[in-house]
Amino acid sequence: MKNFLLIFSMVLCGSISAKKIAITFDDAPRPATSLSGSERAKALIDGLQKAKVSRAAFFANSERLDAEGKARLKAYASAGHAIGNHTHSHPDLNTVKVAEYVTDIETAHQALSKVSGFMPWFRYPYLREGDTQEKRDGIRAALRRLGYFNAYVTVDNADYHMDAVYQQAVRDKKTIDKNALRKTYVETLVDSAKFYEDLAQKHLKRSPGHILLLHENDLAALFIGDLVEALRKDGWEIATPEQAYLDPLNRFEAKTLLTNNPGRIGEVALDGGDRGDVWHPLCNEKLVDQLFVTNAVFK
Repeated sequence: MKNFLLIFSMVLCGSISAKKIAITFDDAPRPATSLSGSERAKALIDGLQKAKVSRAAFFANSERLDAEGKARLKAYASAGHAIGNHTHSHPDLNTVKVAEYVTDIETAHQALSKVSGFMPWFRYPYLREGDTQEKRDGIRAALRRLGYFNAYVTVDNADYHMDAVYQQAVRDKKTIDKNALRKTYVETLVDSAKFYEDLAQKHLKRSPGHILLLHENDLAALFIGDLVEALRKDGWEIATPEQAYLDPLNRFEAKTLLTNNPGRIGEVALDGGDRGDVWHPLCNEKLVDQLFVTNAVFK
């Protein structure tokens, strides 16, 4: 574990080739919804393979590791993807104590470190790194002690809410325009990548190694291939997480205390005094709802 962090500290690359982005999925293995867990995993693995994405990362909650959940993580790892720590029970650091949160990380580590493909990468649930300095600094210290790297993101969005709206439409037996659904999902995520790239150019004066936040959900399973194709058409090269995390941003730690975290580029902007909007507009769930109506996704 410590060797992995040492590599980060030794790499002093001044820049990364323009517009590279890695793909990551949180909350694996999520419960079955309109797709079963195994169906979702197969669709994601097949979609990534067909899109020639050799390596993504799946950040897992260990409380979901029943037999099916373990099989799903094993399938992702066997396909060449990384498995990271997303805590045991997905707690919100803003609402729990440091000791409780650290125990949750350690519980997850005991289970996930035994999984093939495991990497000592930690992704904060909700991206929240603490609403007090004590929490923020306490967890930073705990991650260093445990040999974990903060697997930050640079491209945030509300894909989790898009999937929730879709699942509700399925339960309500609404007619779903799959082409409109695909278009809405893909265009929203590509636009979010452009938003954070523009923010990076403003504050870093360069294009960093970007990390896209997705969730292991049905919309990702249905449209990951379409999303990758659209990103490439927009000039993005798909990177591995390791490549993206070699960026000098891996050494940045925000001084600003953030109750909610906009991702690493937003952290840089806020630390620099930018008080403009550092979240993509469609991180707003109400605007996502309106977008589905505007695009006539459901009837």
